[in-house]
Amino acid sequence: MTLRACVRLLSICFLFVALTIAAAQAVSIRHMQLLTSEEGWAATDHRLFWTSDGGGQWNKITPRAAPSAGIVSVFFLDDLHGWILLSGDGSNGEALFNVAVTYDAGRTWSIMAVTIPGLDFETTTLVGGVGDIDFVDSVHGWMNLPILSSSNFRRGITVKTEDGGREWSQLANDAGVAGSIRFINDRDGWLAGGPADQDLYVTRDSGNTWQRVSLEAPSQTYPAVFPTYSVPIFEDAKHDFLPVTYSGLDTKGALVLFTTTDSGKTWAVDTIVHALEFLSPGQRVQSTVADSAFVTAAPSNLKGLDTNRCQGRKQNRCDCRRVFGRFGCYEAELCRQHPRLDSDQCWAIAIHS
Repeated sequence: MTLRACVRLLSICFLFVALTIAAAQAVSIRHMQLLTSEEGWAATDHRLFWTSDGGGQWNKITPRAAPSAGIVSVFFLDDLHGWILLSGDGSNGEALFNVAVTYDAGRTWSIMAVTIPGLDFETTTLVGGVGDIDFVDSVHGWMNLPILSSSNFRRGITVKTEDGGREWSQLANDAGVAGSIRFINDRDGWLAGGPADQDLYVTRDSGNTWQRVSLEAPSQTYPAVFPTYSVPIFEDAKHDFLPVTYSGLDTKGALVLFTTTDSGKTWAVDTIVHALEFLSPGQRVQSTVADSAFVTAAPSNLKGLDTNRCQGRKQNRCDCRRVFGRFGCYEAELCRQHPRLDSDQCWAIAIHS
């Protein structure tokens, strides 16, 4: 098996094993990331797990405050440095946030309260239980925190740290919406959020100003034209992938993978995955790019795993072959180990190589 195939298998295996953890403990995996071919993490609402052997064994590395506070967002810069955004309730019912920091892959944690100087709590009420955290190095990081507003607006604030999470300051001219945030470096970043995640923003000055980005649905997805954005997946400072889920009224949705070679100034359609299922605006098909493979995961009502395979990621349309009960070479080893997820909700995996 080639190195590329191994990377692809490990990425997919990591996803399946993380889902198996959730099924075994009757909880849901909320966040997960494969950091190397062997090391990665998976998090539930209150627990964080670490693997050093590609998902064969998992160890709990949960900070002590997490069971009562709740894990909102997790980010690991590498296989040592990580941050957790924790959320709980204060004595008066107000939302309180803490940041847990580790420099040794979760063996030890430092927990710091999040305070935002200058935030007017008379007019701004933070909403607990949701948010996003991101770092580009050991000191520069950002968080997006939602504030109380109508669901028609889904407002939020963006805060920044320059000391690894000890102190935070609110950006004077942030995008004003709640959502997911990712930075490529200490200047260029992206925010996907707003009502039904229909808004996408970019900053080129560390978050001081934001510009809205709009990607029109390709004609092939019509009538699924309403976008639900994710933040880009970075290869390097110039080459990014951007998965966008398009939905429509009484029609099956489509997932479109856009690519850029100029840091997101222009985008081109790379792959279109059609007829996923009937999706409502705001529903996002989870996906990632592992090496040269475009991997998507979507809920299925089947009592097992159903797998889609698509050859040729560079094609505008991929006609996937749906396989029930039997699997190709990349899935064979995995399915012998985990032939069935013991859960009412199983998963469909599509591989676009």
